Amino acid sequence: MMKKLLTIAAIVALPLFVKAQSPTPPMNSETNKYTYMDVVTVNQSKLNEADLYTTIQEWAKNKGYTLEKEEKDINQLTYKCSIEVSYPSTKGGTVVTGKVYFHAIIAAKSGKYRYIFTDFIHMEERGSGGELELDSPKCGINRLLTRSWAQIKAETDKKMKEEVIKGLKEYIDEVENDPSRNQDW
Repeated sequence: MMKKLLTIAAIVALPLFVKAQSPTPPMNSETNKYTYMDVVTVNQSKLNEADLYTTIQEWAKNKGYTLEKEEKDINQLTYKCSIEVSYPSTKGGTVVTGKVYFHAIIAAKSGKYRYIFTDFIHMEERGSGGELELDSPKCGINRLLTRSWAQIKAETDKKMKEEVIKGLKEYIDEVENDPSRNQDW
């Protein structure tokens, strides 16, 4: 009997433990949405405002992102983006691949650019979790396990940091540090 009670307690506590241990994207306290945001400086003698704007456009095109809005007067671009995430299915032993969609808002100014990545939504044909800020998936735990929901958030955080943000910075750094662009001679 005691063994049964411990087993039941472990099953009930496991989803809470998994959620507490899994990294999640950073929460913006003003919008209550997961948001990655930063202002990055560049050497304007190597990469002027117009070139920076064009470089951002090239990066987004290479990533396959879809331009939703272009505000040339403030040098700001808004893209619809997605990343793939993999997680265990409810059927056990198989892995499901879904997508997390998000918006990228990137603006260029003289000597700097700002990125904002927000509005993260998980979608998959067998069960869409919805907004990543939710404690449990919209489709319910019968379609998407609690541990899978935690894994989606953790994998999104990892890919945003290691692929999207790092990739944007590296792409701009590469263009900025191209010796042929140095106008200070």
